[in-house]
Amino acid sequence: PCAGPRVDLHVETGGPRRLRFFTDTHAGRFEAGVERLGLAEGGVDWAVDEHNKDLVAGEVEAAVAAAREAIVSGRLRVHNYEDDSSCPF
Repeated sequence: PCAGPRVDLHVETGGPRRLRFFTDTHAGRFEAGVERLGLAEGGVDWAVDEHNKDLVAGEVEAAVAAAREAIVSGRLRVHNYEDDSSCPF
């Protein structure tokens, strides 16, 4: 098992990507394939809105923004388990 700090993620599969699928398919522009989107491409992120904003302290939001920027800029490397089937943490 992988030990280390726990990060819970929610993957949003709807929104603009789902709408693009339907509009492209309807217009005859659908192309099958795999599209890998990371943090920099907006493929994964966190959602703070009117339903949960009171649960997120300002310092937590600032820490997440700093971590996001460090990951996107390359200063913080996130290990990909699929690279070597291991978790070094």
